Amino acid sequence: MNAFRTLFTVSLLSLALQRPAGAIAQHKQGMMLATLNDAATINQDVRNLHLLGADLVRFPVYFSYIPSTEAWLNKADAVLAQCEALNMLLVIDIHHPTPGLFNADIVNVGDFVNKWRLFATRFKNRGKLWYDLCNEPSHPQWRTVATLAAQAIRAIDTEHKIVFAPRGVTTAPADSITPLPGISNQVLEFHFYDWPDVQFSPYSPTGAANVTPYPSVNRTADDLNRLLDRVQAAGIRTGLPVFIGEVAISRQHPNAPRFLRDFTAKCEARGIHLAVHAPREADIWNYELNPSAWAQIGAWLAH
Repeated sequence: MNAFRTLFTVSLLSLALQRPAGAIAQHKQGMMLATLNDAATINQDVRNLHLLGADLVRFPVYFSYIPSTEAWLNKADAVLAQCEALNMLLVIDIHHPTPGLFNADIVNVGDFVNKWRLFATRFKNRGKLWYDLCNEPSHPQWRTVATLAAQAIRAIDTEHKIVFAPRGVTTAPADSITPLPGISNQVLEFHFYDWPDVQFSPYSPTGAANVTPYPSVNRTADDLNRLLDRVQAAGIRTGLPVFIGEVAISRQHPNAPRFLRDFTAKCEARGIHLAVHAPREADIWNYELNPSAWAQIGAWLAH
């Protein structure tokens, strides 16, 4: 089944969600790719997202599954060529830095820094591209490690943006985050898993149960406004663009459409760059199986 087919069948529903009054122009919006698929499938996903209106795709690099840096360079190169042709932004994200480890652990700092040196060398003269240093970093000295990687990139590529995310998986660090020292052209990244009781509702092949509704106590549209306000405030305070690199909700959650509608609209109104996670990565995020949720994503991307 084509993971984007349903979006084309709900175009009338897409028209129901209008651009919010006062929305800020120039922000980027799109989705994360499932980069372990074959090249033809990845290319089709990029084309479909482009047709839907996305101008950003996030490209996770999984050294846990494919340890070869050259293989990932070649995969990213092919997707970047397609993005260049479609005038889309490619965000290269080192998702699993270490072969054999299915998380963000960085076991060898020198190897991690050298991987970014190789990516910068390959892509320094190419089109729209951001270097997203690490997905949900966990290293205890992450700020130091990130600075080393960013310095290695900047020694080669002074143009493309470097995306710096603090440790953690929520927007909480937005209140105190500061940019990496001495690094030009940064983007600050946060993930929105602030509400695990809503977003990771009990999941089974036969459906969710005992979920926390949205809206509910402390899970209202006003609460969401406050959380996204602090992301926007971090950008105002630092003078840097802000990016929510992941947000997701179980596609079985009965309020998934409303959550996705509200979240995307509120980011759009605040000029927050956004990548929704990640329909082909796992069945729990396959919003195609919830047509109303897909309708909201389609309406958002159509803006």
